[in-house]
Amino acid sequence: MTCFIRSKILPTLFIPRSAFVPFVDGLRAAVEQERANLLNASVRVVHREDVALSYAPGDDMLAVVLYLNQPATQAGTSAMAQLTSRLIDLTADLGGRFFLPYQLHYTPAQLRRSYPEIDAVFAAKRRIDPDERLTSTFYERFGRK
Repeated sequence: MTCFIRSKILPTLFIPRSAFVPFVDGLRAAVEQERANLLNASVRVVHREDVALSYAPGDDMLAVVLYLNQPATQAGTSAMAQLTSRLIDLTADLGGRFFLPYQLHYTPAQLRRSYPEIDAVFAAKRRIDPDERLTSTFYERFGRK
């Protein structure tokens, strides 16, 4: 049976400007090897911010927004998780970060590698909200003790 229902996925990766060419080379290899259906990619500048979980904590970064199309099946979701995990590792290897709020296709180790300050953020959340009344799927998976 052919699946005609498809989902659009928009992973966003934040890359140091100096790592753009190696990132594109790695992205190309990953998309080809994983046989991903990449429809579009856009690049924009993200300026340095002084916030707890900044996408550009040191210098300005380049945000690479991918527009991927996947079958709306378990196999399609699994393939997207594998590609996303691979791209997160590529990004971290190059000193970058990934956009947190989308699908949680990353491990606790990948999260902590890209965001070493995350445990301090979770600790502050628990101090402010000791009864954990405010929660999310993200917090349940990565922050709850």
